[in-house]
Amino acid sequence: NCVIMRPAVHEPTWHHYPSPYYNDTHHALRDKIRAFVDQEILPFVHKWDEQGKYPADLRHKAYAAGIYGALWPKQYGGTPACDKMDHFHSLIWHDELARAGSGGLMASCFLPLGWALLPILKYGIGDKAKQSAVCRACIRGEKTIALAVTEPMAGSDVGNIGCCAVDDADEPDRYYRINGEKYFISNGYNADYITLAIRDGNKSKSEREKFTSLSFILIDVHQINGGDAATMGRIYKSKMKTQGWWLGNTTYLVFKNVRVPKSHIIGEANKGFVPILENFNHGRFAMASTAIRYARCCLEDSMQFAQKRETFGRKLSEHQVIRHKLVDMMRRIERAQNLMEQITFQMDNGISSRKLAPQMAMIKIEAAKCMEFCAREASQIFGGRSYLRGGSAARVERIYREVCVMGIAEGATEILTDFIARQAKL
Repeated sequence: NCVIMRPAVHEPTWHHYPSPYYNDTHHALRDKIRAFVDQEILPFVHKWDEQGKYPADLRHKAYAAGIYGALWPKQYGGTPACDKMDHFHSLIWHDELARAGSGGLMASCFLPLGWALLPILKYGIGDKAKQSAVCRACIRGEKTIALAVTEPMAGSDVGNIGCCAVDDADEPDRYYRINGEKYFISNGYNADYITLAIRDGNKSKSEREKFTSLSFILIDVHQINGGDAATMGRIYKSKMKTQGWWLGNTTYLVFKNVRVPKSHIIGEANKGFVPILENFNHGRFAMASTAIRYARCCLEDSMQFAQKRETFGRKLSEHQVIRHKLVDMMRRIERAQNLMEQITFQMDNGISSRKLAPQMAMIKIEAAKCMEFCAREASQIFGGRSYLRGGSAARVERIYREVCVMGIAEGATEILTDFIARQAKL
């Protein structure tokens, strides 16, 4: 007699059935990351979250396991999963690491490479020796980096960036002096390097030059703060207390007369607007893929609880209202997953970042709303347990605290919705 095993409904369908998008290398990468998360992260992440910090050697362990550098070039110490890496490998990487249910850990430990190092790898800096040293140290987990774009008065509207770079008075051809503030900077407190969005203060502030005076520049934090304050200036850092992402090291940065070589400009000076917007695409890809997994975590944990918990003489899962909640969660997750895979396929087939921007905004919205719905429904299934930190609903409770940031980071839902409408010429 043949026994048909029911696939785990909280997992992506490609785990169980054939798919045109995935091959053996994708399955192998999934298995490798899953084993690492099960052994090195899941048993400890609640404790780390309560303490507000994770072990310093986690990056080193992840690199040694072939995970931390899995998406990055071999020439800088990367450990790609195969010779023909594609965006589905990246999707799996984000999805599997997100099983820990800790956006703060993702934002401070794993995601900064994609946020902050990717522009350096893509566009480069003038100082090639510095570029090589920074890329190698960050990819190997020896150093860490942060992206600093958002400011107190400039969030999704990057055209209003005010952090300003002017020519150094003593060596105007070689150095900038940078002054300004950055807000909500993930991993900013511990970062050795910062990919900083700046405005050229030597140009006028006219509306015409609003988008043609922006640049990305690499900041070596220890070079600045380890030098003479009168010569190098200072970067001041203070942690920000957040609703969720307790491991995210969210930071308020103040740059005071910071002296930075012009050879650290990423790409070309005053041509940073496009790289900044392209970086948003990657950020939205990362946020969407992790949000879908968080929704799956909520489904998985609440389903397991419902199959054990009894009320009124029956298991929770035997009550129709609970079963319908679980099915509604499944339906929304599959809808988001299908759009995510469609966009990933388009990325692999050379569709430009500009053309993909509306779809990337759409999946960011869809995934965030899916996660919000599933976190809410899972909390209702767990009842009072979901209001407690720790215990059987620990992951759901932690994810619920991250619903707000998922709808704001990398572009607020309202901003992205209007962006999609404008791109559709409505």
